[in-house]
Amino acid sequence: MNAKKNRFIILFVISLVQIFSLVSCTKRTAGKTVNAIPREMKLNSVNFMSKAESAAFRETEEIYEESAGMSSQDAQAVTERKLIKTGNLTLEVESLTDIEETVNDFAKNFNGYITNSSTEENYFSVTVKVPESNFEEAMNRAGSLGKIKYRSVNNTDVTEEFYDLKTRLETKRIMQKKLEVYLGQAKDIKDLLEVERQLNNVTSEIEVMEGRMKRLVNQIDFSTIYMTMNLPTGFDREGFKWPDLGEDFRAFGENFVNFIAKLFISIFYIFIFGIPIVFVLAFLFWLLFGRVGLLVKLFKWLKKK
Repeated sequence: MNAKKNRFIILFVISLVQIFSLVSCTKRTAGKTVNAIPREMKLNSVNFMSKAESAAFRETEEIYEESAGMSSQDAQAVTERKLIKTGNLTLEVESLTDIEETVNDFAKNFNGYITNSSTEENYFSVTVKVPESNFEEAMNRAGSLGKIKYRSVNNTDVTEEFYDLKTRLETKRIMQKKLEVYLGQAKDIKDLLEVERQLNNVTSEIEVMEGRMKRLVNQIDFSTIYMTMNLPTGFDREGFKWPDLGEDFRAFGENFVNFIAKLFISIFYIFIFGIPIVFVLAFLFWLLFGRVGLLVKLFKWLKKK
């Protein structure tokens, strides 16, 4: 009897272990299936897809996962580095006459162009775009425009951003093609509307990414040089300017008159407001601490207490 009872207990324990193992495997398998599909690539209604179509859809997902799984170090190891180069120059020039035309010719020598410029009385600022391959030479030869007073170069590494954006854009395009196939194979209105909505979303994301990629490529391919050109002290736009002594004396006279006027105004305010304030303060001192001495008497009274 005890042997039968022990056999029953052993069989019951083995059954519980098998059931627990089966449930655990089912949960892990289900978890992997859900996590394998990126959220942005799920469709709410794909019942109409055939097995072949579903396999193609999973292939797209695998491409996305493999691309997204590449580390930044791996990407830099197998791809070309992408840099945005920026230069800043401050130059001293003897004249600003025809300076924009001079800078424009300078940019054309390096297959570049001017994007914007501004002119003031004594300085000229301009932004020049040149191909990345000509950036270093352009910076080195900028001294032909004037005396360099300040020079700096900044390199911004956008390798990871560039290739990440490129990978996501390629994946979105594959997704777009798959959705176009599914759109033609939809079997009812519900499936048609769902796939069309997903297709519109993917198309909008592609347009945004393409615009961002275009701007990034332009910044990489064409480096930017910011130039500021100043005239030396004593120079105007036409060249050296002799000092105007008459104007300087007039400016001195105006400053002296302004100083005297402000001095008299200050004295007037002191006379109007300062004297009454002095009288009030003297009265308070006489009342509290002087001959009347109210506070002094109060302290003496409290001390007796």
